[in-house]
Amino acid sequence: MKFGITIPPEGSLRDYIQWARLAEESGFELLGVTDSQSIRRELYATMAAVALNTRRIRFGPRVTNPITRHPAVAASALATVEEVAPGRVMAAVGSGFSSIENLGERPASLAQLREYIETIRGLHTSGVASYRGRTVRLTWARPRIPLFLAAHGPKTLQLAGEIADGVVVGTGVLPEVVADSLARIRIGAERSGRRLEDLDIWWFVVAYIASDRATAIDRVRTSLAGLGHGLARFTTEGKFIPPELVRPIQALYQAYATEEHVVTGAIGETRHNAQLLEDLGLKDYLAERFAIAGTAEECVARLRRIREAGVNKVWISIHFPEKVEFMERWSREVMPMFGSAGND
Repeated sequence: MKFGITIPPEGSLRDYIQWARLAEESGFELLGVTDSQSIRRELYATMAAVALNTRRIRFGPRVTNPITRHPAVAASALATVEEVAPGRVMAAVGSGFSSIENLGERPASLAQLREYIETIRGLHTSGVASYRGRTVRLTWARPRIPLFLAAHGPKTLQLAGEIADGVVVGTGVLPEVVADSLARIRIGAERSGRRLEDLDIWWFVVAYIASDRATAIDRVRTSLAGLGHGLARFTTEGKFIPPELVRPIQALYQAYATEEHVVTGAIGETRHNAQLLEDLGLKDYLAERFAIAGTAEECVARLRRIREAGVNKVWISIHFPEKVEFMERWSREVMPMFGSAGND
C-alpha cells in the first residue's frame, strides 16, 4: 500500500516547507497542495517553495479548478515548477469547492472539466490548443505532467477513466462503494482504449491516530463535514447513501459554511461545520465511509480491510494543527506494516 498526503498552505510558508520536508522524510509518495485562494495561501508560490526544498516527493495541486485558473496560466505555472523539480510535478483538477463558492461562482461542469484537462495537455504536448472556441498557446515549454481528475460522483468517475492520467477518488472506502467506483472508472478507461490498470488511482481519505477511536474521529470532524457536503453536490443519486441519511446529507449541504471549509481549529474548538455532524447524526456514518481513525492498531486493521476491497493507494488530508505529530506517528506506527516508511 502506498500513501500520499495533502497539507493545506496554512501557518507560515516557513511552516509549510518544514511540513513538506517531513512528508518526504516520512515516506509519503505524493504531497497535495490545496488551491483555495480565499482561505489559503497561493498554490503555485507554495509549490515553488516545495520544489526548492524537497528532493524526491511528487507534488502538485489537489485540487485546482477550471474556474479560477485559466488553463494557459495553469499550464505555464505547472511547467515553471516542473523546471525546478523535473519529473516530480503532477496536477489534480476538480470542479471547484471553497475556491469558487467563496467567489460566488458555480462549479465546473463535466464538459468544462474535459475541455480544461484536454487544453492543458495540448499546451504541454504541442504548445497550442483550442479553449472556449479560441486558440491558446504555450510557446516555451513541453513538460510531461500527469493530470489527475478528482471524482466524487458516477459521471465524473467515468470521465476520469476516459481522459485523465490518474484519479483522486472521493467516494469513500466502503467495500460496495470501492467496487462501484472502480467499475465506473473502468467504463471510462475502456472508452479511450485503456485498461483500469493504466491509471494511477488514489483514494481520498482523512486519518488520525489517537488513544481511542472517538477522540480520533473528533479531530477530523471538519474534514468529514466537507466530504459529506460532497455527497450532496449536483445529486445524491448513485452515491450509495443509505435512504434514511439522504435528507440529513442534503441538510448538511444546505447549512455548510464554505468560508470555514476544513479550516484548522484548535483542540476542543467547535466550529459550525463540525457541529453539523453532531446535530444531524452523520458523524459515525461519514467516519466509517471516509476515515481511517483510531489507535495505530485500529488504523492498520482498517487499511488491511480496505486493501482487500481494492484500495492500494491512500491519499490522506490532514486539516488539524498537529501535522508534525501525525506524520511522525503514521510513519513510525502505520506505514512499516505495509512496507512503506521514511528512509532519510
